[in-house]
Amino acid sequence: MSTSVPQLTPDQLNYAETSQWKEILSQALPDLRVAIPAIIQSFDPVSQTCTVQIALREVVRTQTGPQNIAIQPINKVPVSLPRAGGLSLTLPLKAGDEGMLIFCDMCIDLWWSRGGIQNQFERRRHDLSDAIFIPGPWSQPRVLSNYSTNSAQLRTDDDTVILDVAEAGITLTAPKVSINTTGDVDITAQGNVNIQGQQVVIESMSDDTTIDGSDYLDHKHSGVQSGSSDTGPVT
Repeated sequence: MSTSVPQLTPDQLNYAETSQWKEILSQALPDLRVAIPAIIQSFDPVSQTCTVQIALREVVRTQTGPQNIAIQPINKVPVSLPRAGGLSLTLPLKAGDEGMLIFCDMCIDLWWSRGGIQNQFERRRHDLSDAIFIPGPWSQPRVLSNYSTNSAQLRTDDDTVILDVAEAGITLTAPKVSINTTGDVDITAQGNVNIQGQQVVIESMSDDTTIDGSDYLDHKHSGVQSGSSDTGPVT
């Protein structure tokens, strides 16, 4: 007497294979790191690295059931800021600043310490140790007030200092503006140069100041007359 062996239909076979792959992925994905919000705990301006706390807790299976557990802070995380062509934009990073951690495909240890093109020091993928912090995405409690929708701005969060670049021009707003240069300061305008203030002070590092080509201290007036008459122009 022969015994028939049950046969799977193509649909049943496809479902079984799909279920197996889903189970494999569900076990592998928790260890695959891509990107996640994080908060700076401290910043080292010498090495330009930071210690960060991942902003989301990990769900861990325990004997008593799933638990939300915070991941330990990650130390010595390189910081990504705009930098190219010999120019850099730096930010005064401090504890509490929010941003995004991205996890590199491979071990970045040798590249980070030496630069250039390097071999992998360890064979690891998307590991917590290979994170880079990008200052940026912030949560709703930290949204900026008076966000400009018609200009680009470099500004303080409290809106007290603003460098505003728009199609109409550039506007600088600040409690105080200081200009330090090792060379000349040249101002060229097709229109008027207007200076307004409670007091206009002109100082010179030399013994004299030149205004419209004439020395201020030694200048002379033409057509000088006694009495209430006006003097002539500066000569």
